[in-house]
Amino acid sequence: MGVGFNVCSLFHYCQALWVESNCSGQRDGLLWPGFEFVAMGERLKSAGLVRKTTVGRSTWLSFRVAPCVNLVQKILEAEPALIQWAPLRLWGDDEG
Repeated sequence: MGVGFNVCSLFHYCQALWVESNCSGQRDGLLWPGFEFVAMGERLKSAGLVRKTTVGRSTWLSFRVAPCVNLVQKILEAEPALIQWAPLRLWGDDEG
């Protein structure tokens, strides 16, 4: 709530689902599937899955999770070039 698509937890969930379904045998050098969150959010908007609503004086984007997850998974399956693989970083990895 209160954030844009650039940090949307829904997309982190989609990344985890992608790993579960496509990387089960991966052992060496764990990689994580990144994609452009803002661009994916625009695709969800274009598909009519996102609507604007107001709460008090603020504007929020609202959507149902299941249809969005399903569409993101279909997009990634159809367009695997959207995925930008990067080494998996765990919380605290960059701390000295």
